[in-house]
Amino acid sequence: MSNLRQAPRLGSVRTVQRLTELGVSPERIYLDHGMFFNILATFTEFEVDLLPMRTREGMVVARAKGKLRGKQPKLSPKQQRELVRMAGTGEYTIADLAELFTVSRTTIYRILQRHDGSTS
Repeated sequence: MSNLRQAPRLGSVRTVQRLTELGVSPERIYLDHGMFFNILATFTEFEVDLLPMRTREGMVVARAKGKLRGKQPKLSPKQQRELVRMAGTGEYTIADLAELFTVSRTTIYRILQRHDGSTS
């Protein structure tokens, strides 16, 4: 069982413990063999199920406001042009370029691939 699915039950247990601390008798809490506990767990689980939907809605609003742009590129467009130029000279290896620009070799390959795709 995932932690997210366990959360409603743990929250319900804490609620019951808190009610007991406040002086509510266990018999009153567990009226009809735990019906209260089951109802509480059901509502809490419903709230957990709503989380992904609310997250998506928030992302749509943020994207509309221009606040959600995704992961930013490691290198600026100017740096990418310079990297492509340097790679085109044949004087530098991929490892040299990666060290010079302090990025991974995978990033170098990705930038070169994008450049090759855009000039075709």
